[in-house]
Amino acid sequence: MYKSFLKGSGKTAVVFCCAIVLFAKFVRVSTPFMYQYVLDTVSTGAVSVSPVFRSIFPFVDNGVLNVFQGSFFLIAVYTVSKIFAQFLQSANDVLFARTVQPAVRVFGREALASLYRMPLSFHTGSNTGALTRSMERGMRAIIAVLSRLLLHLVPQAIELLLVSAIVWWKAGPELALVCFATVAVYCAFTIQTVQQRAHYLEEMNKSDNLATNRLLDGLLHYEAVTLNNRQSHEILRYDEKIVDYQRAQLKSSISLAVLNWGQKCIEALGSGYLLFRTASSVLSGTMTVGEMIMINTLLLQLMGPLDHLGANYMFLMQGMVDAKEMFRIIQDKSSQENDRETAKPLLVSRGDVEFKNIHFSYVDHAGQEDKGRSHKEHVLCGLDLKIPGGSYVAVVGESGCGKSTLTRLLTRTVTAKEGDVIVDGQDVRDVTFQSLRDNVALVHQDPSLFNEDIAYNIAYGKYGCTEEVCEALSAAESAQLQPVIAKMNNGIYSMVGDRGQRLSGGQRQRVALARALVKDAPILICDEATSALDVKTESNMMDRLRDLRRGKTTLLIAHRLSSIVNCDEIIVMHQGKVVERGPHAELLGLNGRYAAMWAQQAKEGSKVVEDDAVSEDLVEVAVGSSMSSDSGCGCGHAH
Repeated sequence: MYKSFLKGSGKTAVVFCCAIVLFAKFVRVSTPFMYQYVLDTVSTGAVSVSPVFRSIFPFVDNGVLNVFQGSFFLIAVYTVSKIFAQFLQSANDVLFARTVQPAVRVFGREALASLYRMPLSFHTGSNTGALTRSMERGMRAIIAVLSRLLLHLVPQAIELLLVSAIVWWKAGPELALVCFATVAVYCAFTIQTVQQRAHYLEEMNKSDNLATNRLLDGLLHYEAVTLNNRQSHEILRYDEKIVDYQRAQLKSSISLAVLNWGQKCIEALGSGYLLFRTASSVLSGTMTVGEMIMINTLLLQLMGPLDHLGANYMFLMQGMVDAKEMFRIIQDKSSQENDRETAKPLLVSRGDVEFKNIHFSYVDHAGQEDKGRSHKEHVLCGLDLKIPGGSYVAVVGESGCGKSTLTRLLTRTVTAKEGDVIVDGQDVRDVTFQSLRDNVALVHQDPSLFNEDIAYNIAYGKYGCTEEVCEALSAAESAQLQPVIAKMNNGIYSMVGDRGQRLSGGQRQRVALARALVKDAPILICDEATSALDVKTESNMMDRLRDLRRGKTTLLIAHRLSSIVNCDEIIVMHQGKVVERGPHAELLGLNGRYAAMWAQQAKEGSKVVEDDAVSEDLVEVAVGSSMSSDSGCGCGHAH
């Protein structure tokens, strides 16, 4: 990621910033020479400057200026040098901030794109709150790493070499070695201590993620928390993680105190010895007072920024730790949903869909060990199913038989370990993800709605469909949403709340159906899309759907059999296989599993029938809420 940033204009800007930093260091190192010249001029009664200085300002030592004027001029040069050095530093901070912003945006876009490319198993197995915090810290880490490295650590190393060279030139190798050794020991101690503190930072991040996760989890399930009077329980769970975070933070603070004390000890010993040696040289007449002040000022000036070395190195280390998780996700191309190199856009003409010898298990899909598993752990076992293009087909069966898994296989949300999924003669693994999902519209039982208005959520189904165009209104009418919209103050521009919580379950399903209708894809899948609707509204919507689905391959997954009696064909699944298929009347005549389900639902009224029994002549009734989704198979996975 850093390499990708250092290209083109980004590389030029960074090089320019580094050049300014280096120039500022040269100006900074030159200022102690002004101390020497002023002190030597005042103490000797003559304008004392170096040959280099005379070549730059020849009038200083040619009789034009007396001692007082020369001293005043040197002080002015010193003052201007200090101001100019600070100006360069401040200007560079602003320039670097403007330069690093593109890197942050690039990282943010790539990180988010990588998260969207991760498979379903990654997201279902990850904590959204922790991922959000990791991404936020990772973006901040870009600035921390680049600024600390390029503006602080590298320039300080260059300044150390310059100071050591100057002291060698002015006072010999012994004092130069003292300066270098003081800084080297200081840096080694700092780095060693900060590295030992790195695991405290990881503990803090881990505790912070868990605390944020528990906070979000409780707030997202506000209704369940309050209805069960579990507010105190959730507060205690959150407080437990805050205590863990503070415990790690305290350890970090103690180690920081030890670090600061050790740094000051090393600095005091080094500067004290250097002052002793230079003072001895002045007394012996081998060094002027100005040179003594200049050498000690160089060391103190060098040690000043090193007070922040621990902080800079810590920020650098923390930046690397913070970015580690996001870099791992970005670089984990093997786990991401990437198109094959030979992938082509899906071309849909008729809309034929075929599942060939599909074997699928969520245990396999999660990458877990599957040795010794039972047959029941397979969601789909050698499934063969062909759906003609333009047909109106329903799939029914007990929970866990693999109905919803068919939709995930068709959209490549999951991928079968064995078998092929074919659309109009094209294997879905050989086409691009974008073209595949452009050609499939899916309505879930529990739809995902954004915290925006109804128009936005409907128009989301079609790129380029704005909220103002009539498509959204037409789709809303088709989805039986007009009566709902008419009662709202802002009509179609009414906000739906977080995850659509301001709407009822049935209203959310109608918004999702309107979104699918706006998309106008040649393949339409409704996965329990009307389960939260009353019988009358469902009947009206199904009639409207039959009118609108002309020319589309429509796949309905349903438990309520009365909603699918007019389908061209009904497919009955059991234990991952197709056991019956045909029109409603024909299946009743078979007097098999479908007939048993129909009889049971007729007996129980509007209750949902679920056949989880092994018996061939009995279908059990599973009574659940209208918003419940398919339960998992024997291995406990949802599908």
